[in-house]
Amino acid sequence: MYDTIKKKIRAQFAFYIMHESRVNTKLLKFQNGREGCRKRLWEASRKHKASILNYHISPDKMQVLLQGNSEEMTEVIKDVAANTAADYRRRTNKEGPFWKKRFKATLIQHGIHMLRCNLTIDMTMVLHEKSLYPEESPFSGYQEIIDVRKRYRIINLEKCAKLSGFQDYQSMKIWYLEQMNTDSGIEILKPEDLNIAVAIGDLENIELTARCFPRRCREIKLCCKDKFGESYGLFVSAKAKRTFTRSLK
Repeated sequence: MYDTIKKKIRAQFAFYIMHESRVNTKLLKFQNGREGCRKRLWEASRKHKASILNYHISPDKMQVLLQGNSEEMTEVIKDVAANTAADYRRRTNKEGPFWKKRFKATLIQHGIHMLRCNLTIDMTMVLHEKSLYPEESPFSGYQEIIDVRKRYRIINLEKCAKLSGFQDYQSMKIWYLEQMNTDSGIEILKPEDLNIAVAIGDLENIELTARCFPRRCREIKLCCKDKFGESYGLFVSAKAKRTFTRSLK
């Protein structure tokens, strides 16, 4: 039964990954450090045949929305994390870990739930009051989605559009610009829910995913509700979440 559920989940969900760097490393504080991380993300996704749907590299963390199975997702993040840490040690001659703990992975259902996740990623610096507009972040997928960055793109824009529910990339671009320029009423996901939940999607798929966990160890709650629909989150322990998200091969 669990194999059937996991197969359905793999077909309808993408991975949101967040990896925090240690405060005292500061490599991602500098533009060339973030550009290097972005380049490694592109190289790793090509190497392991996974599709990047969105990303944001800020001074203290890396966020990636990625389509692929758990093995591809893990290998991509391991490659980027290892090479970024090696770059830091080469530059500083310092030993010790670059990243804080293990990376966190959350399953995001395609469609409106993915769009909410994308908008949360794009608004990272705005939510932290580091900038007024999301397009001010040069190392983000938002610049690629709205066509500000035209060269050296790393997002698979057509796949991102299709999995988000659009016919093509141009339709998604128009929708994105409308969300930022008008009060459309769409509610984005809270960063804490995005980081802690094991999965976010509609109630039917979240209840299906919940069957993989003991009833006493899981919680389902409403994360967003607006005219576009509802997004529910499934919450379990950090250990159970890590084991489950790494098992969707």
